[in-house]
This record gives sequence, structure tokens and C-alpha cells, in this order.
Amino acid sequence: IIDPKTVEMNTNMARDTMAAGKLAFTGVPKYDIQRLNDPKLSQVVGKIKMMHYPSLEPHLHGTVGWTRMYSLTKQVRYVDEAWKLIQYLGGKDKNGEFYTAKRWYLLKGLGFAYPHLWKDKEIFESTSKWADVSVIEDIGKYARPIEIIKQPWYTEYERFHIQEIQRALIKQITPKEALVNMAKFARKIKAEY
Repeated sequence: IIDPKTVEMNTNMARDTMAAGKLAFTGVPKYDIQRLNDPKLSQVVGKIKMMHYPSLEPHLHGTVGWTRMYSLTKQVRYVDEAWKLIQYLGGKDKNGEFYTAKRWYLLKGLGFAYPHLWKDKEIFESTSKWADVSVIEDIGKYARPIEIIKQPWYTEYERFHIQEIQRALIKQITPKEALVNMAKFARKIKAEY
């Protein structure tokens, strides 16, 4: 079902391998479901479906939910202008609409954090061409925040730990070595910030 080589691939490589019809299952962002069902980019159009991740417990599901987060650092010189940009990117426009969130979704299927947008006719019609909206909404019920992502050092740590997990899966190092390496790196990077 899953080619062991996928642990050596980045997300785009796994998606493109799926689009070529060489994988039966992979985890990809929702916007890649749109791409995988685009006849210009995929050989498996209509065969790609979203689903709940399997669970060992009946009716206990989980998922990785992701949306953009915009923030200001304390070094921002032009706070008012930066705040206006954040409002444009992640908030409402002058007409009270979530223009950017909706536009990015319609263009590329990029996620949004506003559940009421699923009721938007354009979003519903666009999504229905490449996915089942009811499945997306149901999966969304199980999304929960990943609190650690708020830490300024987390992105750097995440890149490191993914590499260590891959190294363990392809038997370059033992799982214990991977865990030790990740713990050391986490302590080091946390102290640096």
C-alpha cells in the first residue's frame, strides 16, 4: 500500500508519485487533493479521495490540520502598516468579507480557519469538483490545535525531527538513537531562543 521509499520523499515528491499512479495511499494536504484530481497534473483523476486517518480505537479519529498564521515580531518598524497587511491576508476586507482566504482557496484549495466559509456557494461548488465537502467538514471536526507550534523554535525543530524519523525508518539509525538526537536538538534549539 505504501512504498517504503516514500519516507525518503518530501511532500511534493510523494504527491507527484501518487499523481503518477504509483501509490495507493499517502498523506497530503487538502490542497493537493485538488491537484491530484486535476487532469492537467494527474493520471489518477477521480480516484483520489479524502478519508479519516485510521485509528486503533473505534470512532476515535484525528488529523493534521493546518492553516496559515500571520504574526508580527517585536522588530516591526511600521506596526500599523504591518497590521493592515495581516488583516488583508488573514482577516476581513473593507466589505467585511474574508477575501484573501476565499480567493486562495478557490485558486489552489489552500485551507482557511473560518468554518462558515464552507457554506459559501462558490467554495462548495469549487470543492465539489475535486472532493466531498461533507468528508472535509467531518474531518475538520477532529482538528485540534498543536500547541507547541506557537514556540518560536518549533519550525526548526520539526524539520530536524522529520529527518531523524526518516533516518530511523530506513534503518540508518536505531529508533532510540533518533529519539536521543531529537531530545538533544530540542533542548539545544529551545535554549538558543
